[in-house]
Amino acid sequence: MTRIRAYLSFIALLILLLVASSLGISAQAPGSLTVAFIDVGQGDSALLKTTDGEHILVDAGPRYAGPTVVAYLDEHEVDMVDVVVISHAHADHIGGLVDLFQSPISVGAVIYNGLPCNTTVCAAVWSEMEARGLTPTPAVAAQTHSWGSLDGVVFNPQPTPRGDQNEDSVVMVVIYGETRFLFTGDIGTTTESVLLSEGMSLAADILKVAHHGSRYSSSASFLDAVQPMAAVIQVGENNPYGHPTEETLERLRAAGVRVFRTDQHGTVTFVSDGQRVTYDVAYVTLLPLIMRQQPTTLTPVPPTATPTPTPASLPGVNQVCSQVGSAQICGSVSHGLPAQYTTVTVYGRLLVDGVGQAGRAMNTTWHYRTTTSQCSGVTGTDGLAQCSRSIGRASIGYQVNVDVEIDGYQVTTWLTPQ
Repeated sequence: MTRIRAYLSFIALLILLLVASSLGISAQAPGSLTVAFIDVGQGDSALLKTTDGEHILVDAGPRYAGPTVVAYLDEHEVDMVDVVVISHAHADHIGGLVDLFQSPISVGAVIYNGLPCNTTVCAAVWSEMEARGLTPTPAVAAQTHSWGSLDGVVFNPQPTPRGDQNEDSVVMVVIYGETRFLFTGDIGTTTESVLLSEGMSLAADILKVAHHGSRYSSSASFLDAVQPMAAVIQVGENNPYGHPTEETLERLRAAGVRVFRTDQHGTVTFVSDGQRVTYDVAYVTLLPLIMRQQPTTLTPVPPTATPTPTPASLPGVNQVCSQVGSAQICGSVSHGLPAQYTTVTVYGRLLVDGVGQAGRAMNTTWHYRTTTSQCSGVTGTDGLAQCSRSIGRASIGYQVNVDVEIDGYQVTTWLTPQ
């Protein structure tokens, strides 16, 4: 009877967790900062929410995403936004503000890059601000802000702006305790070079990747200065711009950065207790129930990716491993030179301190000449997962790179159809 009661109690707990997950219920740790990069499609929006009651909104996505942003704020019981930071006045960053300013949610202040903007979207946003009696304050490098338990330091725009909305984006690091979150708008390598030449302290735990992963941003030298443990790319699925580009993804991989994408992971949430940062994006399937995976800790270790010898036990060929702190991720494929219409299996394995990480979702992205495809699996007790795809009509002689991602760690293997 004791075992039966324990079993029933366990099932009841699973059901309770399932219901909480389905209702979007989440508990914020006491004395913490939650940073949610909201999935708004091809655009940016992030909410910073502390247990002390500070609420900062950075951008609000395109016009069609306004209801999504407002609904997210409502769901998380945000009835007042202390500060709205407009990184720059492009439609994919400010359009959703129309719905915010038309909602019952109060707004205390607005910060923007100071550039004039005469587009229809700008006119609508500024009209709604004026209707609320809000006058936006221009940001400029070296400004500092204090919002309760949060501190903000502005790195850009420069005192003499370039007159380009992207390059004059508001770049700001938000500091909570000993943790740092860097927001970069849509700056390119031109502004990155300026910030590097100024010797600013760009180091951050979490990086919002500039310009949705454009090839013209996130230079190797910039990533080396920031040294983020994780980065978020806010990007729309199958967007017409090719964001994020393979060049940027490769630079992030080379820097050993764990990459999260809103087109693949949906809204990405980080929680800081002032000392360390955890994230919550993945789901674990336990048939017949589905539970949200426990948040995983981002260990504050310098994220340098170091190639390591591949254990012989990893199946397949084209085996690649990367070491990030105490974690090692490896990937390989069953066939390096497969014939067309061959089924190819990709393998991935995650070890932490040499121990296989079980029950972790593996997601893979196969980069063909003009298209991409995905397959996924779940790691076993040895930390190994696998999934398979038929390569179909992939171009003969073209190297198909396969990104293997487990628990936010990434490595890339490859195959060349014959």
